[in-house]
Amino acid sequence: MSIQAPTPGAPRASVSNASPDPVLTGAEAVVNTHRPGTIPEDATIAVDFAELQDSLTEAEQLANTRDKIDLGLWSPADALMALNPDGFPDRAAAMRELQSRRDESAALALPL
Repeated sequence: MSIQAPTPGAPRASVSNASPDPVLTGAEAVVNTHRPGTIPEDATIAVDFAELQDSLTEAEQLANTRDKIDLGLWSPADALMALNPDGFPDRAAAMRELQSRRDESAALALPL
């Protein structure tokens, strides 16, 4: 959960002063204890939900990812997006990152 100042022109839910949001009120109490006055009057709350995942070790996650790639169910871009969903919002961004990593690896492999 994060408290964000409004982005100009972005749609947002309104929070009425008559019935304050209990989460925002609680966050304001915590923040105002440590840094009074730092939450803007028109602040909003954003909540990012994610599905619960099985608790797998890193080795198990890596093996599962390799199996999915080997079976043709995933591409390396899918693996990168699954590893960091907030870092790569779409396939094009993941593909650019993969190409950048390949270019870097190729440059490091050149003889000096």
